[in-house]
Amino acid sequence: MAVYESSKSQLRAQEELCAEYVNCLVGQNISYALLYEISLRIDIQIFLIEGVRSLILYQDYSEKKTVYNGTLDQDSVIDFLSYSLQPAILPLERPYLDQLFNKGGKAIVLIRDRRHRGLDYEIQSIGDTLKPKLSLLIADVSDPLGKQVQEILRIPDKKLPVLRLIECKGGSLNVVQYDLADTIHTENILNFYDKWESGMCKPYILSQEKPKKSTENRVLSIVQQNFEELVTEAKENFLVIFYAPWCEFSRSSLSMIEQLAYDMRSATNLKVGKIDAYNNEVGKDIKGFPTIRLYIPTQEGGKRVVEYTEERTASKLTSFIQKNIKLNYKADL
Repeated sequence: MAVYESSKSQLRAQEELCAEYVNCLVGQNISYALLYEISLRIDIQIFLIEGVRSLILYQDYSEKKTVYNGTLDQDSVIDFLSYSLQPAILPLERPYLDQLFNKGGKAIVLIRDRRHRGLDYEIQSIGDTLKPKLSLLIADVSDPLGKQVQEILRIPDKKLPVLRLIECKGGSLNVVQYDLADTIHTENILNFYDKWESGMCKPYILSQEKPKKSTENRVLSIVQQNFEELVTEAKENFLVIFYAPWCEFSRSSLSMIEQLAYDMRSATNLKVGKIDAYNNEVGKDIKGFPTIRLYIPTQEGGKRVVEYTEERTASKLTSFIQKNIKLNYKADL
């Protein structure tokens, strides 16, 4: 797409320039080189005119105009155009999902199966109302990309359909979610958005149900609901592995943790636990899997946290524990 220079400078003349195009960008006293680079990356009609510096996006045959007030550099303008030109309801396509999850997007997402296709109308009817404020997405879990959205948000099949407002901070492990607890229909969605915008919504904290079997191979199974009670508020020293069920390194480390729990079974002042940190939110400081931490009681009544950063072997992990706490053993095994 080329950049066309025009002598027209008045606002009315700008609108006349764009009248025949669905989308049109008008730069007034803007660098030609900048607009040319933009034209190579975005499929949009661009005009360069004289006058006071401005950059205006016209859409829908000039019925809608947006004045750009950001930094006049290539990446910033491209981000502005990419967001502004995307449809009210995001297509379930890879480029839009990458833009949402990896570049700090916000969206209301309906995650549903085929049985609940009728709910799509509740999202579609508010597209024009909420489009300037955030994105809207319908994730059909029968589609591979819809299933991927379901997995990123860690929503089990039995909870479908679900409507969430999400804030993506960059990457699938850094997504803040807000859950619509009411029935999914237009009025409730708009009220839900207003509450979120006013800061009246608390983030949805991801947690599995408490397991029926609390201990497996001498390792305590922990979920978000009981993490503070069992780990941070307990008086014992606690070794915890934060793992992801799909992570190969997590699986091998879990075997090592189980062996260590058996070897130290007679220690009276050490507990060993595991938590699926992919399906249980226990803080945003878990950057990778597995993470192994030792929680040590302090005189003030809290816990000092020491993270294990050495090679994941049983002998080195044992040395790490013995270096940080004095273990008390029963006289008889």
